[in-house]
Amino acid sequence: MNSPRLTSILFSLALATTVYGQDSEYAAAFVNKAGEAHGTLGEKAAGFLLAYMPSKDQETLTTEFLMENLTLAFEARAKFPWAKSLPEERFFNDVLPYAVLDETRESWRKTLLPTAAELVKDCTTASEAAQKLNEKLFSVLNVHYNTNRQRPNQSPAESMAQGRATCTGLAILLVDACRAVGIPARVAGTAQWTTKPGNHTWVEIWDGQWKFTGADEFDPKGFNRGWFVGDASKAVANDAAHAIWASSWKPVDGRFPMVWNPADRAVGAANVTTRYTSKGPDAPAGLALLHLRVTSHRKPGVDTRIVVTAELCDQERHLLDTQLTKAGTADLNDTATFKIKPGNYLWRLRRGDEIRELPLNISTPAESTVELEWEKLAPAAQQLTSP
Repeated sequence: MNSPRLTSILFSLALATTVYGQDSEYAAAFVNKAGEAHGTLGEKAAGFLLAYMPSKDQETLTTEFLMENLTLAFEARAKFPWAKSLPEERFFNDVLPYAVLDETRESWRKTLLPTAAELVKDCTTASEAAQKLNEKLFSVLNVHYNTNRQRPNQSPAESMAQGRATCTGLAILLVDACRAVGIPARVAGTAQWTTKPGNHTWVEIWDGQWKFTGADEFDPKGFNRGWFVGDASKAVANDAAHAIWASSWKPVDGRFPMVWNPADRAVGAANVTTRYTSKGPDAPAGLALLHLRVTSHRKPGVDTRIVVTAELCDQERHLLDTQLTKAGTADLNDTATFKIKPGNYLWRLRRGDEIRELPLNISTPAESTVELEWEKLAPAAQQLTSP
């Protein structure tokens, strides 16, 4: 009869060598090392990692790299209170993996752990710790949203070296920081909004249930909030391009849509659309949703958005609504949004002492995004009319 230890090793090796056909010698070396360091659970963890490892990683990652990642994950599980009671499957799938998507492979646990651990040292729950990381981490590391980053799927080191990232790079950084301190976390996103051009990614963390937040978009009111809630509520579950997907080391419902490399189908995903489609109220019946961006000296491929005070007026220049446009570290799809009835209006845009304006005709109660260039707008001819 096999001993429990031998049975565990054989099971882990079988899992590792049958799902994607990993080299048995490579798998055996890692499983044995993990077992020697962390017992039966270590062997099972190693088998799980190997089973769903992208094939290209087996060709480039050493067992030493895998062992460092596994050991630091186990240390986080033992140290942080919210990690100690994690179900085995949750720990394996959403804390243990050494990567989130197809980003550059690196030893991010060792890099992020000191900073992340210091930030969450007084926290008692995973939710509280994740909130603290989202609030403080990006400023401590000096990494914020900027479309002039080198590529969308940056690793933490790449984003930190530049001091900039867009939504996917920011999400990877926050997920890795959460995992470094034992918080189950994953990237969620859509390949294409149904409401406007573009894609988006954000973060989900698990604390008894999945909760979402925008990366570097801390909201003191808590989780399940964000500028993208309304857009996500219109996702389509049975349309891969318009669904909401959450990354998963073990494939669940399909593959995560990496719009920067659509041919790469190596990253597993769960279809979580239905958790979002009940959120975010639509505009009242009969109203149009208008998303507004304003740029200055527009350049292809460069984020030249500016903040202006956008005043929506009727034809007699009575003020109906006022909003600030978004720029800088705000996501490109985070816009000033107006809800209005079809009709004829006037936009008056204020920037410092300058005021420019543009006639606006809304013919149907549809949803659209409008991008205006400041230099092409006519100077305002009149002042607003008193009500």
